Amino acid sequence: MTPPRPGPIVEPAIPRSTEFPAWARWALRAVLLVVPAALAVACLRPMLSAQGRLGFPMDDPYIHFQYARNLAHGAGFSFNPGEPSPGATSPLWVVLLAAGNAMGAPLEPWAVVLGILASCAAALLTMEVGRAAGLSTPLAFLAGLATATSGRMTWGALSGMEVCVAMALALAAVRMHLSGAHGWKRALGVGALAGLAGQARPEAALLGVLLCALEAWRAGRGRGPSGAPGVAVTGRRGSGSPPAVRRSGSRIAAALRATLPCAAAMIAVMLPYGIFCLATTGRPFPNTFYAKSLIPLGEGIAWWNGGRAHYLQEAMLWAFRDNSLLVLLAPGLLLWGFRSRWAGRGAAMRPLALPLWPLVFWAYALVFFPMHFSLSRYTIPLVPFTALVAMVCLEALQAALGSATARRGVELVAALILVVGATRSQFMGQETYRLNVDNILHMQVAMGEWVAQNVPPGSKIANNDVGAITYIGGRYCIDVMGLVSSDFVTELLERRRAGLSPYPDDALPGYLDERGPDYCILFPEWFPDYVRSGRLVPIHEIDYENTTGGGNQLVVYRFLKRAR
Repeated sequence: MTPPRPGPIVEPAIPRSTEFPAWARWALRAVLLVVPAALAVACLRPMLSAQGRLGFPMDDPYIHFQYARNLAHGAGFSFNPGEPSPGATSPLWVVLLAAGNAMGAPLEPWAVVLGILASCAAALLTMEVGRAAGLSTPLAFLAGLATATSGRMTWGALSGMEVCVAMALALAAVRMHLSGAHGWKRALGVGALAGLAGQARPEAALLGVLLCALEAWRAGRGRGPSGAPGVAVTGRRGSGSPPAVRRSGSRIAAALRATLPCAAAMIAVMLPYGIFCLATTGRPFPNTFYAKSLIPLGEGIAWWNGGRAHYLQEAMLWAFRDNSLLVLLAPGLLLWGFRSRWAGRGAAMRPLALPLWPLVFWAYALVFFPMHFSLSRYTIPLVPFTALVAMVCLEALQAALGSATARRGVELVAALILVVGATRSQFMGQETYRLNVDNILHMQVAMGEWVAQNVPPGSKIANNDVGAITYIGGRYCIDVMGLVSSDFVTELLERRRAGLSPYPDDALPGYLDERGPDYCILFPEWFPDYVRSGRLVPIHEIDYENTTGGGNQLVVYRFLKRAR
């Protein structure tokens, strides 16, 4: 008996009673494109008026600017020109910045433009993913609006960092995964988008692994990409194998056909930077993974374990700060498993990536980086997914109420709560942005300007905040945190293998004696022992209230070199 041919793959059916006409859907899409840009401009204007210049809420953007400027002008993928190093956590962001700079776009404004455009795309894609997952248009729109109006989203769009690009690419990968397309082209698309997301934020590589696993699971169950029945898995008559064996073999073959193109595309996108890491350091991951995660993890630092104890609780609090409506996140995660009771079996099966991705991310963070700082910026790309999962509670309530009038009432109340929550969230995000930008401009940027005017060209400076001081100061950098100086990561790892303390404060004396900087620019609070060691002579200081971490004093020291 010949297996039946698969039927046409269609998008998830949206209930007619809750669906909007086409013109209304386009109007909602337009709103989602406009709102993030309007909020970003509203946040940016008073900062420009107060500071008289463009600024960023962290020192990290200037690290990417330094890499991008060198890449755009022929100095390779390097922080110190001509010295390749994998110190950029987001190589895709560096490439995007460098591409614009090579065509004449100033790096700092270009980073803001890219961030705002990516935030608009992310808000729109949130609605599209929600509709593909079977949510009604009003609920999908509310999730998109909760994303668009999150204060952390606005902060991320203006941060000069890859936050919103990673968010948009993750959503695009999930949208392709939920699409009605099928075959190897679709699998390649899912893998390529997931790979790009992983090159924007390394944690997003886990999303690609999750999507590959879901592709294999669906195909192995004999279902098409949208959850519709696919090719039957029964073997042909007379094959000589028991039916159960034939079914098992067919399922495995179907899973491999669905997974291999997806995994191959993802690997093809991510492999070049991995090869670059290996070629420059002998290690497969960027410096930041070792300096920020692996080395502290191996030491079992007390504050690391303390962060782990409260990580999930704080993750839920950050979701609530994004919008009051996201208080429904925790019950939404619980209700997702019962969604088939009111939304149909297909609706419950198809969008498993939505609830699973936050769970996978949190599991990873609990092990490798259980910290929430800078508005918990590493979790900002999760905002659309947490918003969509929260909508399931409203979907269940609408199904229980039944009548169209009651459903519209639920949507109206939810919209009012969302507006109130958005106001609160924007106040938090914009106020934090203002304070952070003021801090960075008056400390790191000001120090970079002092360096450019007072430190002789050709000098080597050991820094623990390397971005703006190097990008603006224009002097050779030795990074005593190991983010861009690969040899310091090697030093810390070798000390750990030898049973010595891998803390930077303990490793600095030997390392700096070997490297021989002319100056050190440090936060004394970070290196209390070393700054009292007699090797450093303070010559300049910036004392300013610090809102980004590191202490209120940033000090320039002349380094006393040992006689050889």
